Amino acid sequence: MAFCERWTPNVSSLYTVLKSDDLYEGSGTDIYICWKKNSKVLMKKELVDGAGGIDRRAFLRGITAGAGGFTVAGCSTAESNTTSESVTTTDVTPASEPADVVVDFGATRESATHNANGFLYGLSYDGQDPSDKWLAALQPGLFVGGGARVEGGAWALDGETGYEKRWRMVEQQYERIRTLPGDPEYVIRISDLWGADAVRVVDEDHPWPGDGGNWDQWDALLERIVSDVTDAGMEPNAIQFEIWNEPNYELFWKRSQERFRELWRRGVRTLRDLYPRARIVGPNYTHLLPDLRNRFEEWLEMTIDTGTVPDIVNWHDLQEWNDPVADATVVREILDEHDLDLPLEINEYLPRSQLNAGYDAWDLVRIDKADVQYAALGVWTECCSNPRLVGLLTPTDDGLRPSGRWWVHRRYASMTGDLVETSGTSRVDAVAGTCPTEPESVTARTLLGTNSRPETVTVDLRGLGARLAAESRAEIAIERIPDAPVVDEPEIIRQRTITAPQDIQRVSIPWNDRLDAYAISIGTDPDDDQ
Repeated sequence: MAFCERWTPNVSSLYTVLKSDDLYEGSGTDIYICWKKNSKVLMKKELVDGAGGIDRRAFLRGITAGAGGFTVAGCSTAESNTTSESVTTTDVTPASEPADVVVDFGATRESATHNANGFLYGLSYDGQDPSDKWLAALQPGLFVGGGARVEGGAWALDGETGYEKRWRMVEQQYERIRTLPGDPEYVIRISDLWGADAVRVVDEDHPWPGDGGNWDQWDALLERIVSDVTDAGMEPNAIQFEIWNEPNYELFWKRSQERFRELWRRGVRTLRDLYPRARIVGPNYTHLLPDLRNRFEEWLEMTIDTGTVPDIVNWHDLQEWNDPVADATVVREILDEHDLDLPLEINEYLPRSQLNAGYDAWDLVRIDKADVQYAALGVWTECCSNPRLVGLLTPTDDGLRPSGRWWVHRRYASMTGDLVETSGTSRVDAVAGTCPTEPESVTARTLLGTNSRPETVTVDLRGLGARLAAESRAEIAIERIPDAPVVDEPEIIRQRTITAPQDIQRVSIPWNDRLDAYAISIGTDPDDDQ
């Protein structure tokens, strides 16, 4: 028994039905589009008011009616043998059931900044790899480094000789990233230069700042860093000083929280005395919610009382229960309570258990919606001088190749114009924007990610009438970004042509694998004669 949906179009409008076993068609301008089970669209036709009801004309691009044809009389049925998967168009107004995702191209949010594209490490020691083909294409805005795990390098164990090996890595990477478009910034991770990288300085009996009440080595390290920053001609607005990495986690900090607070006070005061334009970021906890909110508030109040408030507040989102939007909302509430307005930074994100395209896109979308100024992907398997962009690139016999995750960040970076308003669910969400610099006639894109298996996802694209008013026809393409180590191009699974678009277009995505991500591209029709 086929399910029927009644639709009353205007004369000369277009409609489509894909892979339908039964097609019901009424006379006049009453059309009944029916499909069995989960069948979707099959063919496109132009409806013209004719003396005997509706005349069928202009089948799209060789997609023809099946042997059964159509019957125009009352509400009769006709069989179609066409099984083409090529998606044609629909101007059907979306059903009354709300879509999972809504993208409103008529509601501009802000100019794109690609604030979710950044990297902890991910470059070669000298900063020259990977090439711009893989790096500049992602429009990264933040890099974090400190020479972690450089052999024989650590101020605390190897003195200035060890430090210089690590600093050289910082300096060369800084020089490379400043050649990239978008004016990216570099976070100098001071704890890496000390040697606290989970490999070199890691045990209780290793030297930690302030041991025995002696802060001389800590102070001397900061003096050397400022001297080297100055000698290298680093721009103050292009660098950030991160006092310590994850001081709430004993792998990186083997001393008390009170010792950390003293480390912070001394570090901030020393840096600002030596380098008044220093921008300092912290506290850099592993996470904030649910259990570290009180610790964060205590730390913040300490910085207020001692005149050591950071220039940028940062933390990490590395647990599956973390939601960047919720975290950023709480941080802003706390800052508001203390009359502070500071930029926010999540300089490590993506859980180790979710290194896949679908969740990477989900986390990226949520960070973009959190409206933090900076963010960087964390590193789990490619630390710390591997030029693979923390796993986005895969080594092959032919050199580095892009993974599905690289394409997630590439699709995000392609939105170089305005970002627009989107809404999603607790399982799937999206970021969307215009693409004025993209080739191949792409004018706008939507990137979708998931934190679970959403199965079929419906997306309403709103505001297209205004966006595409100048075009007689446009193409909508749905791309699957597979979670695979090597992906040459995302796979176009459906395409749709729209003519004189209505304000809302609904598309459906058969999201069969939660590890995959999806993108929707909107562009001019390459076959348009105009």
